[in-house]
Amino acid sequence: MNGHLSSQAFGMADNRFVVIPDSPEGIPDDKIHEEIDDVVDEIIEYLTTQPPRVIGGEPAAEVQRAEVEHYQGNDQFDALDRFNRTFLARSRGDGFSLTPPTPERVASMLKGTILPPDEVVAVLQPGMGIATVEKVAISCVMAGCEPTHLPVILAAVRAIDAMGFYARAWLMSTSINAPMLFVSGPIVEELGIHTGQCTLGPSKWSMTNMVLGRALQLVLKNVGYHRPREMDMDTIGTPLKWSLCTAENQERNPWQPFQTDYGFGKDTNVVGVTSVTNQLEVPDHLSKQPEPLLNEFVYSTLYSGLSVPVSNREDADRPEDIKSATDGARLFPGGLFIMLAPEHAELLSRFGWTRQQAKEYIWKNQKMPARWVANLTRWRPPHEIRDEWKWLLTASDEELDTVLVPSRTSPAEYHVAVVGGWGAKSIVYTTSQLAMVEVTGRVAQGASAVG
Repeated sequence: MNGHLSSQAFGMADNRFVVIPDSPEGIPDDKIHEEIDDVVDEIIEYLTTQPPRVIGGEPAAEVQRAEVEHYQGNDQFDALDRFNRTFLARSRGDGFSLTPPTPERVASMLKGTILPPDEVVAVLQPGMGIATVEKVAISCVMAGCEPTHLPVILAAVRAIDAMGFYARAWLMSTSINAPMLFVSGPIVEELGIHTGQCTLGPSKWSMTNMVLGRALQLVLKNVGYHRPREMDMDTIGTPLKWSLCTAENQERNPWQPFQTDYGFGKDTNVVGVTSVTNQLEVPDHLSKQPEPLLNEFVYSTLYSGLSVPVSNREDADRPEDIKSATDGARLFPGGLFIMLAPEHAELLSRFGWTRQQAKEYIWKNQKMPARWVANLTRWRPPHEIRDEWKWLLTASDEELDTVLVPSRTSPAEYHVAVVGGWGAKSIVYTTSQLAMVEVTGRVAQGASAVG
């Protein structure tokens, strides 16, 4: 069913499928061969005959203005309920109550940007939907955003567009990849993005965080066709997919702003987008020196599985391969995103440690037995393995158990931001590529953005 729905979303509704009853994971080879033998004739038939043409289905990419729909009920609450039920049935919502995107509300939202409504922002992954300013604004209304929030979501859409195929990979993955917005610059304070206590939690203080993260998710669903069982193939899922947005706590950040590490000015408003998995809390109330503190990150992430490398693949990105993308976006390698508790950052700074030195320490000390990499290597064909890892194919058991190798290719695969409030508990995520885009097209300060 997932395959049929995905094909339809990509505009290939007449694709035919041969179904093998069992998943190949954990199935003996002889059983797999037997099941393949049973469907060989069907495969040949599909390859040698013309499929019937299927008419209909929703187009994957079409430039058109949004149509106005009308919902009636016994009263306004009944009408609102019918609207929400209809949109959820169409996979246009996320299960929570939506704000109806009336023409008046959308027009008001569009006052948050100087860009015209029909300007194409991106051909949005994974379903190659054409994201105009207006279509993005509609989802922002549904999420509960203010007009001043719109340029942030437009920048986030550009960031995902800059990732290209890599965005499609994590958006359609069977893993729990959840898009994360990380906002930097003066706009954080201007919009009231909460960066302190329980920044990722539900509260009146983090309302802006929640609606921004939700808006991006709704844009992905409504424009990019990122819908469960159609494009989003996540095996189990994660509540992080409802909303995930935060920023650096500048009040307690002892270093230069986060975006300056990536080539942006300290007064530049920047949106970073990545996908996160495998959240891990790293508490440390006892360390009095930088090294013991950072060792907590070295070992907790290593033995929890967050740092098991995938860079032994020949087709995997190297940090040096990541270059600036089009439209002003900048791409950086995936790895670990460390939301560093303010107390932990202040301890490092007190001893003169920079953010970069912390990254380098974790990278240099985060090593593991070669066998861990070998287990990921030996099942791959030799041509898919990087030259520097091919020695693992013939290594002895002693070498595999005694030789230690870095878990990551470079310190550039570690991203560190000071996030949260009191408590000395940091959080680490495994991430995909990090795309960073400057926020543009904002209404000038002092101008009215609300209709």
